[in-house]
Amino acid sequence: MTHRAFNLIADGSPCAVTAQRSLTALSFVILLAISCGLMSLGVGFLQPEDFVLLGLLLLCITKWIYSGFSVSVSPQIRYLFRAYGFFVFALVLMGLLAIRLTAYPLDDTSLLKQPILFSASKLLQLAAVVCGFLWLTNSLAKDKTFLGVALNVYWWTGIVTCVYGIACYVLLRLHPNTLSNVDMFGAYGVDDYLRARAFFNEGGPFGIYVISVLIVGFLRRRVTGHKLGVICTSVLFLAFVLSGSKAGFFTAAGVIVISALSVASTKERIFYTILAVASLSGLGLWLDFDEQLQGYVDSYMNFDEEIAERGRDYHLVVGRV
Repeated sequence: MTHRAFNLIADGSPCAVTAQRSLTALSFVILLAISCGLMSLGVGFLQPEDFVLLGLLLLCITKWIYSGFSVSVSPQIRYLFRAYGFFVFALVLMGLLAIRLTAYPLDDTSLLKQPILFSASKLLQLAAVVCGFLWLTNSLAKDKTFLGVALNVYWWTGIVTCVYGIACYVLLRLHPNTLSNVDMFGAYGVDDYLRARAFFNEGGPFGIYVISVLIVGFLRRRVTGHKLGVICTSVLFLAFVLSGSKAGFFTAAGVIVISALSVASTKERIFYTILAVASLSGLGLWLDFDEQLQGYVDSYMNFDEEIAERGRDYHLVVGRV
């Protein structure tokens, strides 16, 4: 018994190495789940998730070199490695071919947004994302306990983030003059229209994040048996409404319609589809999405005039009116 106990902590022993690898993998799983909801707490142009993904990419490359250029992949997901490997290779090839094109950088562009460096940085970021996705999928396939941990951490991080966004919205509503200029604050006002954003740059991505937390909640209930709960569901719904996210609204519409069409009975499909469309339409009208969407349509219809007035606007150049 004592010999086995010493083996668990002995340097270089198989048990110690396995425990260290499991702890490292579990730490990255937790960090990935947490960092998804903390997008505005970055350093410069790097977000918390970027640091985690870049660190994971460095770890995977080091492990790949140290193991003699071999990777242990679960048979269930080998096709994903081949497909995404070809995808990244194709993007790198297109990036090299794009060097021959003439670039027109905007005024006061940072170093990493200069020609060639901008493409290289984005390819590195994409490679880190793909690496993180494949590593996480491989880890979950090898150790089923990681899935429950990831779902729980993502769920409770989302709930805390939503509570913070709601609290900031209420404080900004009560004290609009004293808190409106705080950049890191979890809510903001645009043309007398308040929106919750929590740890995101604006309400749009925050609304999509709230929908992802709800989806993870359903997966968590299926995997671990934990119910969503009335309070947590209410927090998510309120945070989604206060975010005023149009992208989140359409994401929710797609999820609800797909869920409604997935039920077995034809009558239930029709009923739930009508209920979903009516509920989402009512919510969209209440949030004045019709007027906001009409503004996008008008801007795109008058795109030449927008170019003439805002030809050096970064947001317009990248396609956002």
